[in-house]
Amino acid sequence: MGALAEYIKRKYGFLCTSRENPVTNSVAALNTEVLLNNPDRLSWLIINLDPANTLYLYFEAVTAVPYGSIVGPGGGGLTYDAEKHGELPGKRVLAGGSAYPVSIYVVEIVGLL
Repeated sequence: MGALAEYIKRKYGFLCTSRENPVTNSVAALNTEVLLNNPDRLSWLIINLDPANTLYLYFEAVTAVPYGSIVGPGGGGLTYDAEKHGELPGKRVLAGGSAYPVSIYVVEIVGLL
């Protein structure tokens, strides 16, 4: 076990793992699910890889954008983690865009209990 894994185990009492693009790497339509509900998820990071289109992230289905957290084109990102946001990182995350498709990169950190 490496130093980082040892640190995490001492701090939290369990190990974690990261998962890249666990659901999708593209937002193709309004209310695209980019993360499923997962009570074991400690944090996530979503980056907008699209050079021109804005990404919108939200927790409940919407009827139109703009709505939710705005993630700018060309590398804008948003992170949620349990220490700052309580249980929100475990909730399902939906997305929409100013145009479609929107390329994204998603990574989640999940506790291994």
